[in-house]
Amino acid sequence: MAMARERFGGAVAKAMAGLTAVALLVGCQSDRTTSGGQVIVASPTTCDAVTVSIYFDRRSARLTGEAVTLLSAAAKRAHRCRVDSIDITGVADAPDAPEQNAALSRARARSIARALNARGFPAFSFKPGRGDGASAPAVDPGSFRRRADVVFHLSPRP
Repeated sequence: MAMARERFGGAVAKAMAGLTAVALLVGCQSDRTTSGGQVIVASPTTCDAVTVSIYFDRRSARLTGEAVTLLSAAAKRAHRCRVDSIDITGVADAPDAPEQNAALSRARARSIARALNARGFPAFSFKPGRGDGASAPAVDPGSFRRRADVVFHLSPRP
């Protein structure tokens, strides 16, 4: 039963990552051109805040392949604007003692921060995660709490 629940939780996390990727792509803007290369419609870049939830395996702060893909898409969209700051909040599913959950939550936030730094975001733009583990609201007490929430605060480039 526990194995089935773990597989189902993993499928739910992958489905959530896919839905979030679709939401990110909806916000992307592009120009349309004629076959001669003339611009027909020039869509302005939207610089609204971008929020993405990155899901992790149980008791892990390692980014999954799906998480890397999703984070890369969010980073690509954010690079079109000026990034004022990035909030990263790690969350744990609370199977352990509060201190262990808080440490795992912080490790998840640091994992995201390192990945974003590797994608060209300077470390000074991050607001470190609270690592609030068990205090974060959850729809499902399991897989939905195994995440880090990332908010890119954006503004138009001057």
